[in-house]
Amino acid sequence: MENKVLIVFASKYGATREIAEEIGECLEEVDLEVEIISVEQVTGVDRYRAVVIGSAVYLGRWRRRVKHFLTENEEILSRKPVWIFSSGPTGTGQPEVLLKGWKVPVNMKKVVKNINPVDVMVFHGKIDLIELNMFERLAINKMRIPSGDYRNVESIREWANSIISYLNDNYTGISGDPDTDNKNK
Repeated sequence: MENKVLIVFASKYGATREIAEEIGECLEEVDLEVEIISVEQVTGVDRYRAVVIGSAVYLGRWRRRVKHFLTENEEILSRKPVWIFSSGPTGTGQPEVLLKGWKVPVNMKKVVKNINPVDVMVFHGKIDLIELNMFERLAINKMRIPSGDYRNVESIREWANSIISYLNDNYTGISGDPDTDNKNK
């Protein structure tokens, strides 16, 4: 196993990719090796020390490829430290409040529970009406979803720092060897 953290993302218009990159920058600032890859380009997760997975949320759903990735890799991910984040709600207020407590799509709750992530986070998202197709603009207008960039870099970096703390507390040396029983969160 390499001493690397894999950050996997699924983004339609780039906002979730940018969150993944911000998390990666934070981890690199403390000399963690990071690989940031679109979910379509991931060839395996077994060689990574830890995995962070992020998906854009559209109408309460994760991107399809993230759902497949989690399902296909459920067993190996259940043996690694994993963090999952979603990017989507816009507007003022806490993201989870805006989503009425939603953290994980209903059809993915069992898989996520089996993976047993260290943490699951929902970040504010970004909607740029110019990028949307006509159907998406109509849906946004009908549902009165605010457009704009509501991402909060401070909360993203704070969450990334919690990943760093976990890895520092549960791994020894530069080899990335886990301390005993590191999967117990």
